[in-house]
Amino acid sequence: MKINFIYFIIFILFLCRFSVAQTSNYIIELEGLDQTSPQDYEGITQSNFTAIGDSAVTIIKEKTSSVLTSLGFIDHSLEITLTDTSQSEKEKTIRVKVIEGKKYIVDEIIVESSSLEDDSHLIRELNILTGTPLNDAAVIAVSDKILEHYLNEGFLFARVKLNGFEKLEEDEDEVQVKLNFIIVPERKSVIDKVLTEGNDATDADVIVREIRLTERSVFNQSLSEKIVRRLKRLNIFSRVGTPEYFIDQNDKGTLKISLAEGNTNSFDGIIGYIPGTSGKEKGYFSGLVNMSFRNLFGTMRAFSLKWQQVSRSSQDLEINYFEPWLFGLPINLYPSFFQRKQDSTYVQRNIGLKTEVLASEFLSFSLSVHSEKVIPSAERTISLLSRSTSLSVGGGVKFDTRDDVFFPTEGLVFRTDYFLIRKEITKQIKSSSARIDLRKIVADFDYYQPTFTNQIFAVSVHGRELRGNDYDISDLFRLGGTNTLRGYEENQFSGSRLLWMNNEYRVLLAEKNFVFVFLDVGYYYRNIMNDNLSKVKFGYGLGVAVDSPLGILKVNYALGEGDSISKGKIHFGIINAF
Repeated sequence: MKINFIYFIIFILFLCRFSVAQTSNYIIELEGLDQTSPQDYEGITQSNFTAIGDSAVTIIKEKTSSVLTSLGFIDHSLEITLTDTSQSEKEKTIRVKVIEGKKYIVDEIIVESSSLEDDSHLIRELNILTGTPLNDAAVIAVSDKILEHYLNEGFLFARVKLNGFEKLEEDEDEVQVKLNFIIVPERKSVIDKVLTEGNDATDADVIVREIRLTERSVFNQSLSEKIVRRLKRLNIFSRVGTPEYFIDQNDKGTLKISLAEGNTNSFDGIIGYIPGTSGKEKGYFSGLVNMSFRNLFGTMRAFSLKWQQVSRSSQDLEINYFEPWLFGLPINLYPSFFQRKQDSTYVQRNIGLKTEVLASEFLSFSLSVHSEKVIPSAERTISLLSRSTSLSVGGGVKFDTRDDVFFPTEGLVFRTDYFLIRKEITKQIKSSSARIDLRKIVADFDYYQPTFTNQIFAVSVHGRELRGNDYDISDLFRLGGTNTLRGYEENQFSGSRLLWMNNEYRVLLAEKNFVFVFLDVGYYYRNIMNDNLSKVKFGYGLGVAVDSPLGILKVNYALGEGDSISKGKIHFGIINAF
């Protein structure tokens, strides 16, 4: 057994030596290059090429022919000889004599079809491809361009084929050719009905309404992308699948949309009790209650309530309701109620109604009516405030291209409103009434720009201005806190003119999760009862936003002007607002 094993090893080594002896290294030389250059064949001549026998010649011939064909030399021919160039049996030379022939150039492209009334746009697109060599890549590029055009026109089942080519002009070196394509468009992808899947809570009619299909809409790639974007902007679905189009058994064009319901209800509450500091002073409750229902009964109706006890003597209450598509028309209603108790000096109540007309997917106009009452506290006598009632009427415009309302990664939104206010004041001293006319201007601009992979730069600019000859502290705008100027207390500053900017650089960790650094700059001005004040403040810091069952929880650590690290402020906010 041991001797047989030794013989077996010797036999294997002999076969390996015989195989290596039959393998040669080849040097490739090209001759007859006229319109082509050696650089075109670098992939062949500079490769380490080894083969056995005639297979080397065959492989070289196939590769050289492939290069010539790709350059448009369809009528080329090759003469290949194999010679020894040295005394070594392992080194041989393959001489390739190239007869290039004439170069075929695409000069004109013709598409035969009777489905489109105007093919001028397609012809302009195809003309870009003329002047290129005639080869497989050119034919595929033209076919893809034709199919893309017909797919965008709604012919999802279109087929295209090359019906040959014709020689137009010919000289010693080149042949100009015309390519003839035939398009078989089949039927147009008209949407006859819509099927929805996964919308366990949301009414299917609401989905059909929000994707904004017209009568006998035609399905194509552009419409598919718009449908996904429109449904994502509603912010009631956690997932929106790519729409599918097919012909059902009744020969109806069917659009199928797969969805997953998201979280539309949230409750956020922090309640605390602060006991009194003395026997006569009573304790009080403080905290925050924030409830939001953004898809009531699956109809896209929404309701929110927010209560906030800032201190013993300051309290806010805000209630909002949203009624979409009133009577099936593109009109939205926003009734609202707001009450503020400010530092035991006054109580301010505001009841409003805003009507929004949806002019398009991105553009809307609004009209607003607000009734407001300011009641000074009976416990304190102040000269800055009188009992008053006011009626305001305003109009606004909004342009919004964001890809997501609460978590945008690109796009912009611009809002502006103008209000005329008629105010009736009962003066405390003379107990007489006076009328004051005021004007309010509100403008907001947000912009989101992707920079690098998973990174976004977000900037927002906001302006507020109150115009009139006589106004009191209840009319002023507020600045400071989570939603305006971070690094300062909520509503710490007030003014008749505000301007602030928020800059954030975000790094995405996952969908709807990101960390960020920010820089806020704010300006406020007021001139009331000889109180003339104008200042610029800034805040900076870092934060994190996390998708939670309550919505997107945003936490900021901010430093205001002159603050040390230990005196920074932590701001909490839920991006699941009304």
